[in-house]
Amino acid sequence: MDKYAPMGYQMAFHCNGDVGFDVVLDAYENALNKHNPIGTDHRWRVEHLGAARADQFQRAERLGVTVSLAPFQFIYWGDLLDGTMFKPEYGSQWQRAGDGMKMKTPTTFHNDGSVSPPDTLRNIQHMVTRTTDSGKVHGANQAVTLDQALRASTINGAYQLKREKEIGSLEVGKYADFVELSADITAVKPNEIVEKVKVKGTWLGGKKIDTAKFLEQISAIDPTEHQGLSNSAFKNVHDH
Repeated sequence: MDKYAPMGYQMAFHCNGDVGFDVVLDAYENALNKHNPIGTDHRWRVEHLGAARADQFQRAERLGVTVSLAPFQFIYWGDLLDGTMFKPEYGSQWQRAGDGMKMKTPTTFHNDGSVSPPDTLRNIQHMVTRTTDSGKVHGANQAVTLDQALRASTINGAYQLKREKEIGSLEVGKYADFVELSADITAVKPNEIVEKVKVKGTWLGGKKIDTAKFLEQISAIDPTEHQGLSNSAFKNVHDH
């Protein structure tokens, strides 16, 4: 790695499990000390972070590392994680959004499109209410405010990507990327957001996206064109 690379390039790990998070933070700390960007605005990050510990968020903050949490893990599998797969002291704390919001470095929410629907409003509702899709509460101490959840879904993400001067909020000089909602999300009860707030339109760079046309184009893609990639990936998995 070039000695100036950490300043010019961002790094990100996908990680679940506290042991894995320790390994990632060890690697980051070693690289940051070796290449001297400790204390700089590097904005390296770690994503997912199921089963992370509170002290690890504190260590990440000291290193200037940002975190991106995966609400979908809690929303869809929280009932299973808390008490069945793991003891409540671990399972109930899955996706420590509350601890993440205590960090000085902005925390974000994300989805994996291939694993769960990219449903931002659902993420916001369940991180605020700390309920799973079944309506059960797990780890109420990790609930966040509506403002925190909105920031984790907008401006904080722009910050992590070093694009907060371009996107993430509606301001003069930024791209007009936004959605039109059917209701004021701040006037709706948090547990009714998914039911009462719908996305009526999406704008990118000030232009409204024709979602019907977009979906039509996606549906028209010939999957056989990518069959070789699929076969290669399948073969690699079995070879290893």
